[in-house]
Amino acid sequence: MTTPAAVTGSVRPGSPGGFALLVRYVARAALVVSILCAIGAVLGIVYGAATFYGDGYRAIIVRGGSMGETLPNGSLAIAVWRDAGEIRAGDVIVVREASEDGSSASPVIHRVTEVEVTGDAIQVHTRGDANKTEDPQVYTLPDRVMVATHNLRYLGYVLGWVASPLGWLILVFLPITGLAASGVYRLWRPRGPPEGAPA
Repeated sequence: MTTPAAVTGSVRPGSPGGFALLVRYVARAALVVSILCAIGAVLGIVYGAATFYGDGYRAIIVRGGSMGETLPNGSLAIAVWRDAGEIRAGDVIVVREASEDGSSASPVIHRVTEVEVTGDAIQVHTRGDANKTEDPQVYTLPDRVMVATHNLRYLGYVLGWVASPLGWLILVFLPITGLAASGVYRLWRPRGPPEGAPA
């Protein structure tokens, strides 16, 4: 009678094949890369914002269509600080309307139509490019005013979503949580007998 040869090797019943292992490793690598990209994107936004603020620039998300095609709704307006005495008719400035209780309300980006200097006070009349009439309020400018100099269409929508709680949840929290859970599972999952050892 012929004695069957002993079976040796690293493959044991139930272990995944080569293609399945390849797919698993590629999926894990893609997850790691996506997480690193998300973290890099967040750090890039933070760094860019810090650089803008350090150089006197501000990024403002345009919410509303009063400026028409000049600054469409959802755009990202890039504004720079200027002294109030440098403001001229035609400049697009950022002003704040006073609310009913006297506090400062949301900023408004409108075009200056007229500048009036009364003593030390500089007042401006403004109007949105898409509006037919001037704003009813005459604004007294502070010492420095933000003037919109550039416009990045639709980027305001993107940054607004990224900065929202839902954006942080999808781009940062869920990928990091998934990677951490995968690492914990791989560390604590039950392991089978060593390869080659009797079951």
